Amino acid sequence: MKMFSSKKEERLERKKKKLAALATMMDLNAADKVDPEIEPVPKKKKKVEENGNLSDEQYKELKVELNKKRNELKNVPNLRLKPIGQKGMLETSPDERQPLLLDDIQNLLMVSLLKSSSPFTPWRWCHLEKVNKLTQTVVFLIDGLTSYDFSSHESLFVKSKDIFETKLELMLPEGDEKKIVEHLACVPLTESYKERLLRQYGTLEAAMGANIDHKLVFKSVFPVKESDSITELSDSIENETDLPEGDKFSRTQLLLSPLQLIDEDYPVPLKGELANRCKGYIMTQDTYSPVTSKSPMYGLDCEMCKVVSGRHEVARISIVNEQYESVYETLVRPELQIMDYLTPWSGITKEMMVDATKTLKEVQQDLRALLTPDAILVGQSLQFDLHALKMMHPYIIDTSVIFNISGERVRKSKLQTLAKEFLGEEIQKAYTGHNSIEDSCASLKLAKLKLANDIYFGDAHLQRKREFNANKHKDDSPQEKSNDLNGDKVHEPQVTTTIFSHMAKKKKKSLIVTTSNTTVNYEEYFPKTETDCPIQCLQLTTSKKAVSKAIELAIDHEFILTHIKMDVNPNDETEFGNKIQKIDKLISKMWKSVALNGLYVIILAGKSNSGVALIQIKNTKNCSFNTVEIDGNQSE
Repeated sequence: MKMFSSKKEERLERKKKKLAALATMMDLNAADKVDPEIEPVPKKKKKVEENGNLSDEQYKELKVELNKKRNELKNVPNLRLKPIGQKGMLETSPDERQPLLLDDIQNLLMVSLLKSSSPFTPWRWCHLEKVNKLTQTVVFLIDGLTSYDFSSHESLFVKSKDIFETKLELMLPEGDEKKIVEHLACVPLTESYKERLLRQYGTLEAAMGANIDHKLVFKSVFPVKESDSITELSDSIENETDLPEGDKFSRTQLLLSPLQLIDEDYPVPLKGELANRCKGYIMTQDTYSPVTSKSPMYGLDCEMCKVVSGRHEVARISIVNEQYESVYETLVRPELQIMDYLTPWSGITKEMMVDATKTLKEVQQDLRALLTPDAILVGQSLQFDLHALKMMHPYIIDTSVIFNISGERVRKSKLQTLAKEFLGEEIQKAYTGHNSIEDSCASLKLAKLKLANDIYFGDAHLQRKREFNANKHKDDSPQEKSNDLNGDKVHEPQVTTTIFSHMAKKKKKSLIVTTSNTTVNYEEYFPKTETDCPIQCLQLTTSKKAVSKAIELAIDHEFILTHIKMDVNPNDETEFGNKIQKIDKLISKMWKSVALNGLYVIILAGKSNSGVALIQIKNTKNCSFNTVEIDGNQSE
């Protein structure tokens, strides 16, 4: 037997004592996690000898157990907020808060379910660490509660406060619960997914015919009138395939998404920090129409001057139509005295501004009268122009985004460079400075040139993605290759698939449970083709029964969505408070059924466009005993 020196023996004894102390702590932690009223604390096998020391055999066993515990901790999924997510927290002051969009929550759900194969990620606002270790995704949609209701009655959400660390404000689409579910369920197609559909069906139109679950949906944080009529929806899809002369794909594919509008610092009608930055801004219309492939495009450009406050304000605005005809042109008199005309860049001189009388407010009203409800504004980095005009508009084509020479999204090219590279035109060369008519025409020409080619034209970033996808799918059909060689590749409208279709293709078992007072037909978003992984959809009469059924079947499903509606008079404070307490209990009972390492998301949505998202991942630190029993005596 090997003999140890006295020093080695001392070190070994110290290690044994440390492990013995850790073992005791582990037993205490395990006891704390068990509810003694539900399950008695199990009596553990004694690990430590009477003298407080470990035997060699006990030392080896504990070492193996601790290593196992350490490995388990390394594989625990975790949600970590990025700065944008932190700004959306309810604990952030309302003036500094920046609500998230439903798209953000949808992206989180997509990644939690589809892992690395998800077409979108929530990395804009959070990091979802160890995503492959997530075991289940549970969503509880509660219709009838706004962010104000939650904040003003937070003391009544006793159990929910103990469960959730992440509490976010959500910007919801205006309208009823159908709009909310539609925005949550419908997923825009990525370029790589479009390529796969083209390989499989030849055209996206054919794919839509084979997969009825694809729907044309334009998401927006602006008030857009959307039709719920299936006939009108079909007509809108037909309009998307009926392209204007010269266009090879729908101009709607070039529009900035709501998330892009926010990321590119465009003025949008949100609350909190964004509202403070856009204080005093107005929208170009009170209500907008859905944008289509035939919506008119207008090139817009503004020239600025510097006023005594140090700000840059509009001194000239020019708008041209698709025939490059000037439809609006005026000089604008700033409210404050001009300190610098910025002539080398703006082309504005003191002499030009002598007779300028038009005010910014008058310009705003002129634009509201000029632009149609579905007008598309085209320009280079238009966020600066819109901020200067103090106006907000939903439909934007930004030439600095749709054209990319560097291959990196963060590196943008100047309009002068793009015009020379793609139009063969020299602009902004006059010694007298820029010309807003010239710049607006150049932007519109670039957009129309791209529409006359394809979505990849002039975009090195997208081209690289296409090449990467092409290398992954070298078994393209001869027919598609022939079409590519002849330049006949067809570009169809931008459509969406649904989150349920993605899950069905990945064989994710899904459960939808609703109450009879909800008006959403979830089956409308289910894949219509045969699948080996059916989606189970149930409707119960009460919220309590819906939650009970969801809890009963949760163990057999990877995705569970429970949708209940809270019908109560908010003016009756007593009834309202009692209902909130019952909702809080249902949230808690649902939490107990969530699998270990499962993602739990609560969405509170009321009649206002301000809702709440509560998010938590279940782990060994925050879980409790998982046996769930709905109190039969609890009234609905």
